[in-house]
Amino acid sequence: MAKKFWEKPKNDGHISYNTYSDIYYGSTSIVNGTQADTRLSEICGVARDKGIVVFAIAFEAPSGGQAALQDCASSPSHYFAVEGIEITETFHAIARQINNLRLIQ
Repeated sequence: MAKKFWEKPKNDGHISYNTYSDIYYGSTSIVNGTQADTRLSEICGVARDKGIVVFAIAFEAPSGGQAALQDCASSPSHYFAVEGIEITETFHAIARQINNLRLIQ
């Protein structure tokens, strides 16, 4: 999986071969839930630090998954816990927020 994810950035010159190699050969295929949540938190934190707005949707997720995604979102207004057909309105709400961001910026 790591190879597919990182191969295009390497081929396009966005990351070096050494970085690609470290990621590819250093990846672990299986992690437990705690490790996955920690990794998600780190990735989301880096994204937010770089000014990326992170939306998170916990679709019919268990409480642990909801907590991890809530931690990931840029703010409480960027987090959505939804079930069933609520997902459609959630995507519409996110689209409205993105359009508002475009108008402001």
